[in-house]
Amino acid sequence: MATTVLDILNDVAYRLGEDGNPDNSSEQTRRLSYLNQVYRQVVRKRYWWFTEEEYSFQTVENQDIYDLPSDYREMIEVRIDGKRVEPTATFQALGSYDKPVDTYISNLDKQYYVFNNKLYLIPESRSEPSAISVTGIVVSGTTATVTTATAHGLENDDYVTIAGTSSDTFDTSHQIKSVPSTTTFTIAVASGTADPSGTITVTENNFVIKYYKSPTKLTSLTDSIIIPDIFSDVLSSYVFGRISQVDGERGDAADGFDEHNGIIEEMVIENNKRNSWGKAVRPL
Repeated sequence: MATTVLDILNDVAYRLGEDGNPDNSSEQTRRLSYLNQVYRQVVRKRYWWFTEEEYSFQTVENQDIYDLPSDYREMIEVRIDGKRVEPTATFQALGSYDKPVDTYISNLDKQYYVFNNKLYLIPESRSEPSAISVTGIVVSGTTATVTTATAHGLENDDYVTIAGTSSDTFDTSHQIKSVPSTTTFTIAVASGTADPSGTITVTENNFVIKYYKSPTKLTSLTDSIIIPDIFSDVLSSYVFGRISQVDGERGDAADGFDEHNGIIEEMVIENNKRNSWGKAVRPL
């Protein structure tokens, strides 16, 4: 279960000897401000494993520029049709060619660079995935089985976009959980979801990026914290220390900041362990 803003602020209140997050709106705003400060500080210290994200979409014929997710921070990997696309330096792409998407020549099929939060393909894509007709979707529990009219060629963990149903639950992107046959695959749905109707199609999201994301600003008590629960005290200890510092409680402030720094060290060790297992280590 993900830790929420309220969980953190309640922990801060208990550390201060209070019964829970105060009702006073000004004090709530102050504590939320401190929480956002440390949240941003912690996440931007490293490229943490818990900020890794996947995003999938589709190539568009003759298109070279694609929008990146709003929370994009740093690229890990780009794949098109399952094949890795190598990066090139922005200054090389912009400085060497009048229009890189048309004139770039390389022994690689494609390369990419990121500029102004957009991804540029070199050369531009010459094709796009085709939609496949779906003959039916049957839900059982939390699993929906999609049956296609022809062989779909999809594999476990591929991403697809379903369209043409009567339900917003289905008309969006999904990750495939299993492939029972050449004309069926399964996706996860919420319990109680009904079988959809309509003239349904499925299209592979053949463009998949892995990236490090930036956290969104915390504004509500129900907002989730992306830092794993086991390390969530890294936030409450800092907020406790910050409040104590402002209130003139230097000893308590020092204790809070010492605990915060100690947890950061534990997180760095965990991050380094995860990066050492077959992954390229990003700058620390």
